[in-house]
Amino acid sequence: CSITFNDLNFRNKSRSNCGFGVFCQSTQSIFNNCQISNSSKIGLWCYLNSQVQITNTVIKDNKDSRLAVYFATFHAKSSSIDKNGNHGIICSGKGARCILDECNISKHKTAGIFCVEKATMDINGGTISQNNDGISADSGATINVSAMTRVFANECNLYQDEANINVTKEDEQETKIEETI
Repeated sequence: CSITFNDLNFRNKSRSNCGFGVFCQSTQSIFNNCQISNSSKIGLWCYLNSQVQITNTVIKDNKDSRLAVYFATFHAKSSSIDKNGNHGIICSGKGARCILDECNISKHKTAGIFCVEKATMDINGGTISQNNDGISADSGATINVSAMTRVFANECNLYQDEANINVTKEDEQETKIEETI
């Protein structure tokens, strides 16, 4: 199944066990100029073999978490993930892959980005700020940070445990990760 959403607002204030803004399973979904907000659980859940892309989309003010990618592929371009409950983005499971191009991730209680269980994430530009952990990797995950990504004003900018966070240079410009004070 393949579906494209343009210029839509998704909200789900349900108190039921569901409470997701959008749930994608085994689909190809594209979101252009959308907003996913005010869900009682997860704003956007990409699950089991889904391929999800967002462009110029805002995911904000979701109670539990924001964006969850489990055993799926996710690509965000020029989007914002802001002020959600726990994590901004969780990417988990062998084969799960996230690509973030020029995105802003901010104001989450736990981690802006949390990558675990052998998942892979590429962060190309944008900002990661005002989270508890800016970028966190654990349990065999790999995160590649490049292309002038700014990571700053987090309680801990980078955290890794049994995982790899690779900060690389591109075109002789170094990724800007400020020292945690």
